[in-house]
Amino acid sequence: MTDANADRPSEAGADNPAVAADNPAAAATPFDFEPGLPLESFAERVLALARIQEPEATFSFVQGDALSLHGEWPDGYVHEAHLDNIWRVYQMTAEGESCREDLLRYVSLLRRHDAEAAPGIERVVALVRNKALLEEIAGHRGDAAEAPETKLLAFPMIADMIVVLAYDFPDRVQLLVESDLETLGLEPADLYERGVTNVLSPLRVERHGQGSLFLLTAGGNYEASLLLNMGIWEQLQEDVAGDLLVAAPCRDVVYYTGSEDADGLAALAGHVRRLMNVGAHRVSGAILRFTGEGWEAFGMAEDLAGEA
Repeated sequence: MTDANADRPSEAGADNPAVAADNPAAAATPFDFEPGLPLESFAERVLALARIQEPEATFSFVQGDALSLHGEWPDGYVHEAHLDNIWRVYQMTAEGESCREDLLRYVSLLRRHDAEAAPGIERVVALVRNKALLEEIAGHRGDAAEAPETKLLAFPMIADMIVVLAYDFPDRVQLLVESDLETLGLEPADLYERGVTNVLSPLRVERHGQGSLFLLTAGGNYEASLLLNMGIWEQLQEDVAGDLLVAAPCRDVVYYTGSEDADGLAALAGHVRRLMNVGAHRVSGAILRFTGEGWEAFGMAEDLAGEA
């Protein structure tokens, strides 16, 4: 039997120490992920940890893809997960450092999540992601990706960005699908508005930087969703020279500068290009111009001259 939560894409949520403390994989393995492992070796070790954590399940790679895991339990429950982001985190870990906690949080996502009490609309959040997410899911699921039980609730945004809706749990976010509309009893536009309100309301935004380029932080998971907060950009456009230019290369990184600030634009393009190459949880290489009412595409960082 496949429950309502099975076979849905999940992402790691906010840091939760209890995840690691309650993880059987943490106690059962020395967790040796020395630097420099090739992808296949790294993926095999993650696969081994998944089997330790869920011994009743059968885990395998999807069509031989080392970045996609498929788990199936004896009663037919299935779950899929992707290693792209944790692989990038591992690659960025310097020698002598450890990504143990990140790995434990990732492996915890491979646990079986049986049907929980149906979450309410108070848990729905709006997340900015790259439209490649839809293509990735379609590639894995084929025709099934269009079924109401598996088709993501996604809204076009600007450039290569989309907005998806998700249930926000302490240890993960679970992406909403079209069949959730009936469960929640709302129209797509109304649920979208509620998701935007829910994700933005608790965020405490801090600005970092001086001079030409600035960085916004808001806790480490939902910074990209700040693009949905028109009010904050109306305030910040007064602080830059020219038009306000903004980029969200990763889910936890938002930069901004002014269009008439040559140094700021060069730095912005350079940082975005670098993070699109090596960053985890990548969103988009697009640089956006704030119009006062919304966004328009300014260009892609890879096409602009800038600092490396």
